[in-house]
Amino acid sequence: IDVVGYVDMNKSKGLVEEHPEYLKGYHGGFRIGGYKVILDGSPQAKTAWLLEPYYVVPAGKGADYDGFPQMTDDELYAQLAECLRKGYQVIAHTNGSAAIGQFLDQYARAKLVTAAEEGMKPVLIHAQTITEEQLDRAEELGVDVSFFNDHTYYWGDYYLTSILGPELGRRISPLRTALERKGLNITIHQDSPVVPPDMLFSIYNAVNRITRSGQPIGPEYAVTPMEALRMVTVNGARQYGQEDDRGSITPGKIADFVILDRNPLKVPGTEIKDIAVVRTVKRGRVIYPAGGAD
Repeated sequence: IDVVGYVDMNKSKGLVEEHPEYLKGYHGGFRIGGYKVILDGSPQAKTAWLLEPYYVVPAGKGADYDGFPQMTDDELYAQLAECLRKGYQVIAHTNGSAAIGQFLDQYARAKLVTAAEEGMKPVLIHAQTITEEQLDRAEELGVDVSFFNDHTYYWGDYYLTSILGPELGRRISPLRTALERKGLNITIHQDSPVVPPDMLFSIYNAVNRITRSGQPIGPEYAVTPMEALRMVTVNGARQYGQEDDRGSITPGKIADFVILDRNPLKVPGTEIKDIAVVRTVKRGRVIYPAGGAD
């Protein structure tokens, strides 16, 4: 496989400067994409930083408890300005709406004082509780959004009863609303090992939005199978700045693809999670099953 790694800007900043060759391309299947910043925690642990209090606050917390940030505005601004000046991509762990707002505010601030921004392509990672206004701002600023959409299944019931409540909980990972912003590049991801790395299951969740207990969670935010497939292929390649050589089965691109036992565009949406990979091709060579013919 090919792996794109992101360096923790607070803990391992020097790795990027020490290994510039990994910024330029893959070496042994690995490259450095840029930096990562972490702005809050997780909704299910009730450490994500929200614009309003949790529906059920943790024991010992006041009624206005809304999580907490990981960085100050000025710390984040300084890091984003540096990335902009040097042309490095930055991805930001932002689960909560307040953390998302902090990133957008400080990125806009950094852009005002930084002339060079080529190759920046920042990405909001997880973005569970992004608001419609924030989607508009992300589109305006040229920020990608990558949703940890499997929350709808694994923690959907908890969102509805404890994290956000039935009204806000139903609109986590609002894929349909995000797609209405034509200038946004939208992807979905899994954050493994938090959940198993099964991309077909993520596509199933994007199409169906059913919780672990079987109840619908914001079905109006679901997408079509084709839209979900684009999020994990061509949109993903665009997020990494690699749309010229991967992301679609196109003459001239790297021959990376899988063959499935059923067509996800034709089976009932509830069966997408049961589709099996029967063959995996990497750079034109069959690597699964082992010993397969080219």
